[in-house]
Amino acid sequence: MTSPSSNTSSPAGSATSSVSADVAAGKLPANMPPQLEISTWCTNWDAYDVPRIWSSIKGEDDEDSWKQAAGFENLSELLADHHDRLSILRESLVQSWDPAVSKAAKSFLDYVDRLIAQMRSDAYAHASTARGLHGILDAIKTAKTEVAVSKAKWDVVTTDLLPEWWDHAAIRLNEKAQASMAAMDSSVSDHRKKIIVATPSDLSHRYSEVDGDIDTGTDVTGADGSGDGRAPSAAGDAPPRSMPRWNPPPAVPGRNPVSIPPDSPPLSGGLTPVVPDIDGPPSSLPIPPGNPFVPTGGAYVLPNSTTGQPGTLYPMPLPSAMKDEVAAARALAAREASGRGGGYTPMPVGGGLGQAYRGQDARHPKREGDVQWATLTGVPPVIGEIDAEEQRATQESERISSLNDVFEEWYSSLLTPWDKGEKANLSDGEDRK
Repeated sequence: MTSPSSNTSSPAGSATSSVSADVAAGKLPANMPPQLEISTWCTNWDAYDVPRIWSSIKGEDDEDSWKQAAGFENLSELLADHHDRLSILRESLVQSWDPAVSKAAKSFLDYVDRLIAQMRSDAYAHASTARGLHGILDAIKTAKTEVAVSKAKWDVVTTDLLPEWWDHAAIRLNEKAQASMAAMDSSVSDHRKKIIVATPSDLSHRYSEVDGDIDTGTDVTGADGSGDGRAPSAAGDAPPRSMPRWNPPPAVPGRNPVSIPPDSPPLSGGLTPVVPDIDGPPSSLPIPPGNPFVPTGGAYVLPNSTTGQPGTLYPMPLPSAMKDEVAAARALAAREASGRGGGYTPMPVGGGLGQAYRGQDARHPKREGDVQWATLTGVPPVIGEIDAEEQRATQESERISSLNDVFEEWYSSLLTPWDKGEKANLSDGEDRK
């Protein structure tokens, strides 16, 4: 008789050869484990601007996520292979240990059959989950790529366009980023249906019902007769690991961040109403130093119809020790204004941006409202040889770069405090001379 271990290749019609093909075709066995109905609600992306959306998605699509999806696929292939090998070994065992003659053989083979069936079911569950995760990650990657383009354009709106176009450009970029996220949500919802949670293993077996008790080696039954069939862990009952907390960006002031689909099942206990925040950081465009309209840098707070906030320019408060840097920025702004035919714009200029959203939320930094007004001055005369001009240009570039560093810290801490690691994508003035 052939040894059971001498032929463990997958038989025709085996799980190894059929699982991947069946899942790709949308074919799943009828005995898949029932799944919980998940209550969901949608993020109202219309309540978020480009910087907030970018903060939400920039950390996604990482290498570990793709490894996790591949891990489910590998697990499916492993279980399918074990299913096939155990099926072959079972048939070999039946030839030597007839379950029709031996009660012990019948009891043991019933246990093996349950194990084989669950391996097959789990192989399909993990293969489907892997496919769903790949689809979700693809959708996230697409949205992230699109939003990254919008974020790069958002950061240079005030540099590339005249003020009368700032509002329109911001609206257009917001709509594009919001559409990308809505499309991602729809795709994720479709692929989420492919994620299948495998049935928890419960393969406990007591041999006391068989004539002539068989010692299992480990008693996994409690004093009250209960047990889950699993040996106690050597590590003991370790506390569950908690996921790292993530502080999501707030919605634009006055806008509700949540919308509930009409076909969503009710949440247990009901959904806690979300009260729109009206005191949070406003939606704004960065204005880097050297801009003709705010020479020393600042922010343009976009109009908000919900809160009644008009579009307003806010200059950045400047340290008194940066006189040379300020002069360099004003010189660059004057050249920019000359090239554009003037540096005046008929829009309000605010003071005390820190006061604009000093609400009750302690998460937002509290800034004093001592904004120093920046005025546009003429270009200082340049007299000297070419080498002197090059030296001046280099010195000016370095000073503007230093002022940019101060500006980035001011802007990120004041107007994007939920993500202090994110800096505006600014030019150092080299391409604006």
